[in-house]
Amino acid sequence: QVPNFIEDFRKLLRKEQLLYVAGLFDGEGCIGLYNCRSKAEKRAMHYQLVMRMRQKTPYGVRALLTLWPDGNFSMLKNVGKNRPGPYFDFRLTNVKAEKALTELMPFLREKKSQAIMALEFCILRREQGRKSKVEQRRVTPAELSLRDEYINKIRGEKIRNFSLEYFEGIQ
Repeated sequence: QVPNFIEDFRKLLRKEQLLYVAGLFDGEGCIGLYNCRSKAEKRAMHYQLVMRMRQKTPYGVRALLTLWPDGNFSMLKNVGKNRPGPYFDFRLTNVKAEKALTELMPFLREKKSQAIMALEFCILRREQGRKSKVEQRRVTPAELSLRDEYINKIRGEKIRNFSLEYFEGIQ
């Protein structure tokens, strides 16, 4: 008999669930900041924080969905040429991603620096944002430039090269 993964997962304490998901997310997850407007568009540039995990099996994705049920879950037929599915995809954006990363942060290892930068970006975006619901103002070029710096920092973390010193002492 195959054990029911989600039923067993729900029996864990929240901290245990977060530990499990953090390990999974460190290896399989993605944290990204994206400019959501092409350069040709005339509408105001805006940025989106995305926390995502995509896998060939549904178990890890369902664990994230159990922790954050307001996330977006989808099944994809394929994700590119020569990569047939199904793929199971979980995604949180903006405030929902910020809340989840804040909760997951103490347990992350590989993605901790990306999560810190993403959360700093959220603070910056709030500080630069509208002062009231009726105020309509575009973000200044200087503010956009600062936001782009965060995007580049996170990208840099994703592609950093570990030197042999990182593995020093590992047998």
